[in-house]
Amino acid sequence: MAQIKNPLDEVRIPFAKMTYTPDVPSTALQPNEYNDGYNVETDVRGIRSMAGDQEILDALPNGSGAPTFITGGFRNDGYFWFVVATQADPDDPVTNPGQILAFNPTTQVWDDITPNDSNFDSTGYAQNTNITEAWNGNVLFLNDEHNPPFFWPDVAGAIMVSYSNISPLTITSITIATNPVNRVITFDNPDSPSIPFGTSSKILLQGINPRYYDGTYTVITSTDTTVEVACDVAQPFVSGDIAPLYTWNYNPNWSGVFAKFMRMYNTPNVGSILVAGNLTATNIDTTTEIYPVTVQWSQSFGLNEAPITWTPTVTNVANQLEVPLRGPALDAFPCNGQFFLCSYWDTVVFSPINYSTTSAPILGVRQFNQGRGLLSSNCWANTDKLVYGIDARDIWVFDGQDFQGLGNQ
Repeated sequence: MAQIKNPLDEVRIPFAKMTYTPDVPSTALQPNEYNDGYNVETDVRGIRSMAGDQEILDALPNGSGAPTFITGGFRNDGYFWFVVATQADPDDPVTNPGQILAFNPTTQVWDDITPNDSNFDSTGYAQNTNITEAWNGNVLFLNDEHNPPFFWPDVAGAIMVSYSNISPLTITSITIATNPVNRVITFDNPDSPSIPFGTSSKILLQGINPRYYDGTYTVITSTDTTVEVACDVAQPFVSGDIAPLYTWNYNPNWSGVFAKFMRMYNTPNVGSILVAGNLTATNIDTTTEIYPVTVQWSQSFGLNEAPITWTPTVTNVANQLEVPLRGPALDAFPCNGQFFLCSYWDTVVFSPINYSTTSAPILGVRQFNQGRGLLSSNCWANTDKLVYGIDARDIWVFDGQDFQGLGNQ
């Protein structure tokens, strides 16, 4: 009797090459890695994500707005965390501003990780708010085109930490607090009653006379003109400044500045840097200036870390410059060791150069292409060796050397 041939080809994977991971999206799994099946189904074309993502969005806290941005990544606890930005209530954005929420995979509830900085403003969050992201290992960075960039430290119970627009403030006195091992620092605040340093934020005492007070402290309590910190220095205070630890704006003529986008570039010569561009600055006289082709980058930092400052100094690699683009810088992406910055029509490339001292530049900048760019932020995607994107006239694929049109327009 003739043997009946099986019409289906069997696929066999040795158990030794399989690992099973708790329920995470299939897009987050490594090769030969499988989850426990709660949010995947199998069909003839492979493994697909099901409604697991939608279920957690349905569980957003009562009163929160509709999601306008979502991202996710692994944290140091080994779990995959989703992070969502919600829009503000259009009828009452002051009472119900936008939020940054993280889905806790252990408690199965949404944690509010919105920055507690009094200068952080999410009343303008809407469906058209442009939010860009970068993950440095377990640390998430966000930029929302309303505020300075902010990041989520990989510490249990942490909330987002904002980089600050605040310039150093002059200290008028340091006195002993009710708790004798604490000190109350009083300072001049031209923006009073705004509170410049929130509870649990990090501050830097610098240029203090006597120098024993110099250092980094965590704010215990604060008002618009005082902070209390743990400090038992007994020397009489003479002079000095107080500043936020994480600094963004270093121009004394600007009361505030924000960027339209921010990305991370893992340079092969100095390590990781954050790159932000298309700046809008508010002068101290309240007038506004736009710098559409100005780009700045932070000091370098390591894996699972965040840079302390974006201020260029003689001891770091931070910098600010203008790039040769026709039109405002919209977004940027890394590819094959280089960093490509796009406007609506053009692309420039940041290429690492031999680095020997902080007084020398770390990147060479030149025009790469005229006629290829990006339609807007967040309209590109990385694969292993290629980048796909959309510009004003086509869908393209980029291999680090050439743009190839896919739509044949």
